[in-house]
Amino acid sequence: MCWAVTEVGGANFGDARLAQCWVSLVDCFSEHPTTSIAQTCGTRAQTKAA
Repeated sequence: MCWAVTEVGGANFGDARLAQCWVSLVDCFSEHPTTSIAQTCGTRAQTKAA
């Protein structure tokens, strides 16, 4: 289990998909804290989802 799930996985956005995106974004930023959202996410689709 990813640490991000433990820390922010309980966020309630009213939609499970948004919570999953939030966990993914937090995990990516933990690996690359000084990059932009576009650089952190990697793909255009992931950036748009963020």
